[in-house]
Amino acid sequence: MAKWILFAFAMIVTIFIIVNSCMNGNQSGASSSRLADLCKNIINFFKHDLINDTNYETFHSVIRKLVGHFGLFMMDAIFLSWSLYLFDMKKWWYKIIISLSFGLFIALISEFTQIFVPGRVGSYLDILIDYSGYILGFSVIFLVGYIKYRKNKS
Repeated sequence: MAKWILFAFAMIVTIFIIVNSCMNGNQSGASSSRLADLCKNIINFFKHDLINDTNYETFHSVIRKLVGHFGLFMMDAIFLSWSLYLFDMKKWWYKIIISLSFGLFIALISEFTQIFVPGRVGSYLDILIDYSGYILGFSVIFLVGYIKYRKNKS
């Protein structure tokens, strides 16, 4: 049952990624601005005026790349890789190929889609950021699975 719940979460995150990649530039910018403003307010609560008018654009860009690209893809990888880990497959490397191929496919599709959306641009750098987040999430699950396997083997 857990594998299906994790798989469903992976598909929800994937759909969220694709839907957001189809938003026009104004909608996407407004969405990431709300998150950046929230983060700015939290940071400035602890360290007054650390994020200000001078550095807000850079901060906004970092939040957009870190959360919207790297973070979402990392979450997607964790859910999908964990669900695949729980599925019974004769060959463990099938799980690796499926997971890594899926992550690359979604990164490519989400950026390719943006070429056709007003106010958006598909970016090779964003594909690299997306897939880096995916690789990190996958690696966490792979290492946990490997450690568990080695522990059970001994």
